[in-house]
Amino acid sequence: PPALNADYPLQALTHARVYVTPERVLADATVVIQGNKILEVIEGGQAPPGARRWDCRGKVIHAGFIDPFLGNQELGQESGEASPSPSGLGDRVDDEFTSAGSASPPVARAPAPLFQAERPLHSSALEVGEDRLDRLRSLGILSLQVVPQKGLFRGQGSVYSLRTQAMDKNLLKPASCQVVGVRTVDDGATEADYPASLMGNLAEVRQAFREAEWFERSGSLADERHRESWRALRAALQQRTPIYEEGRDLLEGLALHRVLSENPGINLKMVVGPDAALRPEWLPGQLVLRLDGQELPEHPARRADVGYARLARWKSWPALPLKLAQSGKEFCLTAHGLDDWDLFPRCLELLQRNGASTPLLLEALPRRPARRLGLEQQLGTLEPGKLATLVVRSGEPFSLAGQVEQCWVEGKLYRLEPAKGLPDPLPAREGPGELAAPRWEGPSSVLIQGAQIWNPGRTDQPCSQEDLLVQ
Repeated sequence: PPALNADYPLQALTHARVYVTPERVLADATVVIQGNKILEVIEGGQAPPGARRWDCRGKVIHAGFIDPFLGNQELGQESGEASPSPSGLGDRVDDEFTSAGSASPPVARAPAPLFQAERPLHSSALEVGEDRLDRLRSLGILSLQVVPQKGLFRGQGSVYSLRTQAMDKNLLKPASCQVVGVRTVDDGATEADYPASLMGNLAEVRQAFREAEWFERSGSLADERHRESWRALRAALQQRTPIYEEGRDLLEGLALHRVLSENPGINLKMVVGPDAALRPEWLPGQLVLRLDGQELPEHPARRADVGYARLARWKSWPALPLKLAQSGKEFCLTAHGLDDWDLFPRCLELLQRNGASTPLLLEALPRRPARRLGLEQQLGTLEPGKLATLVVRSGEPFSLAGQVEQCWVEGKLYRLEPAKGLPDPLPAREGPGELAAPRWEGPSSVLIQGAQIWNPGRTDQPCSQEDLLVQ
């Protein structure tokens, strides 16, 4: 029967298949929880005397996932700049601002902020519904780094657990990172939103770090508007605080990375989207990968609105984690940018079908994010002494058949209602030429007359007017 954890000094999850670390798997083991921490993991399934026993035969237990880059707007389902999708990212950004006398009148709104590097994420301002928190728990995400999404120097992120709905009581680490992005402004951008172009954004980033260095040397108070932001940037450099950089696409992200890398000793983490699969050799070594749940329309190669880059990205993305691991580049995975969180387990299953092993994905979801956030002594694995933040599921971690049944967040139990029926997996991503095509219903032979034929095998001769018989 249900009982409060305080009624039992020990909780024992018995006879489960346990991923203690990504590499160490015990086929039959018991996880013993005391208070909010893991007391021990016992091979063989024996529970200590006096413990409340939970029979986990046939279940799989692993460390709770950690999302290293989830936006404050998408967490609370707020609207962001440029009429964003649920990710909070702008869908479109004009490269030039619209002046007041142009044909497209500006909209009346406050300009997007530029300098907020000193601004922390206030826990009291994070109003997250219990249904949203339950949705994250059902995905296995039990801890996350929440980051601000507006502006150029967007401010400081913080790390939270999902133990309660009151986020101020869930704080694990304040001021855990700085976030630098590219400003997203809508079609009605005005001079107040300057700079809106990528070139202007990059110039502002470079200038801000130079002014911060100048301010530290001179101590001048000539410009009090940005003094606190400059001080926060210098502190981030001196303390090697992680700085997460996010562009709207791969080329913008690389341009931003190049500008930020001019600062010696900077600790950069680059957030990239699915288009990173087009040029994985261009990527730096510290990455946060966004998942791609997009599906293409039928026969995309015959549609004028589907470009080659979209087709290539769609086909190449599922193999990207394996390629990065083989090249020695470290990455984490995030649900940031997904239009629908229901796509999260389906994307992970697709990655596994394309070569990403369970240890590789467990490294990218709990253990490596914990290390990057400086919480490796508390989270990331199920080793004794760490917080009892773990997932109990009915199958393997990245199989759609393995639905989450229980979550323990710092020793607090959440029982989840398994979904009826299994979600459909994302379709295999064959190339455009391999997609099914309608059968030819015409005659067996067709004569094409008067065509100009280019024969790649005969480049020494010009093209000629010939008749072509197709059988």
